[in-house]
Amino acid sequence: MTLPFYLLIAVMPMVRHQFWSYTSLAGLSMNKWLGLIALGMACLHVTMRPTPLRLFVTRQAPLFVIFAVAVIFSFLLRGPEKISVEVSPVGNWVSFLLLFFMVAAFVDSRQRFKWTLFMAIGGVAFTSLHLLREWQGYGGMGAGVRPGWVAGDPNYFAVSALTCLPLAFLFSEVRLPPWQRMAMRTCLVVMLAAFILAASRGGMLGLLTSLGMVALRSRRRGQYLVVGGTVLLVLLVLAPTSPLRRMFDPGRAETTSTVAHETLLWAGLRMFRENAVLGVGVGNFKYVLDSYLDSNDPEIRHVAHNTFLEVGCELGIGGLALLLAILFHTFRVLRRTRLATSHGRDPLLHLAARGLEAGLAGTCVAMLFVSALHSRLFWFTIVLTMCLPAVPGARRRQPRGPAKLPASPEKGAS
Repeated sequence: MTLPFYLLIAVMPMVRHQFWSYTSLAGLSMNKWLGLIALGMACLHVTMRPTPLRLFVTRQAPLFVIFAVAVIFSFLLRGPEKISVEVSPVGNWVSFLLLFFMVAAFVDSRQRFKWTLFMAIGGVAFTSLHLLREWQGYGGMGAGVRPGWVAGDPNYFAVSALTCLPLAFLFSEVRLPPWQRMAMRTCLVVMLAAFILAASRGGMLGLLTSLGMVALRSRRRGQYLVVGGTVLLVLLVLAPTSPLRRMFDPGRAETTSTVAHETLLWAGLRMFRENAVLGVGVGNFKYVLDSYLDSNDPEIRHVAHNTFLEVGCELGIGGLALLLAILFHTFRVLRRTRLATSHGRDPLLHLAARGLEAGLAGTCVAMLFVSALHSRLFWFTIVLTMCLPAVPGARRRQPRGPAKLPASPEKGAS
């Protein structure tokens, strides 16, 4: 019954996959058919559950629904007429709301929680193979291209990969069956290789943030920082295309991109200042941008390349406050879960909370450089934390007395 749901999670990073996105049946793409099948299975599963479905266990859950409704109505009432509803943010946010329902329906046990995370990691790893093949197809080292078409864009791939890289690393260290641990290590290597070749500078800053958080939450932080930092630096230096080279040896494309980002930043701040109450309407940023560019700025028609700035411009200060509140309560739930499952009480949930926390922190940093409001895996992480308290063991209270630590913390729990 859960197979369509797991498959739906796995195909999320593949925005432009030939089969899932561009093959249609009766007017619907294959990923939409898969979503409908998973939704039907979720409805059937809810009727068979021994306990009633609880959607609003966490504080970010109602805020998420309010934010989704605000985005939908903002587009319908004030969005650009040239964008049809079929390809508008409306479809994305309806699917996010349905994803919330499906995750709440299916993820009600530790086993299903683990396999949901495994499928997300596997989906990003499979997408990474597409990126590696794409890079090879363009001539590899000689072409200097940045792969990422199947994920939508190299920067969007970086956002998706950041949600799963810390999880794959931590799961490769925990006591799992050997084949599962080997699978996590393989996924980690493949994702890291594709991540470096995608050469996202904002993604690189996000990865450093995630690495720092993983090390900070570990009792082997020195070893993680030295070994992990050294391995990462060697890969960045040796890679034919890497964010490090784009940072310190920028070409014409990198210089133009930097100027465009700076121009968009100042124009976006002017737009936000003049439309702070209601915003300009979802989807309108690039269509009203000309009014906020300086006279000596080049004609630029782009999204904001900053998720938080774009939300503030299009939804106003209320929408931005909602997004920040959702993130605040999400980190709060992850922190509580991490503390409640520490000291060997539940190694799986503890490492999952650590991985999700580090991945989300890195994603938020990367979102300062890309407009990723509609990133599927970003909202999947948010939705998963809404349902995390329903997983047995996630809300276990700590004993008053000191707990005895396991002999090998990194192989069991950190």
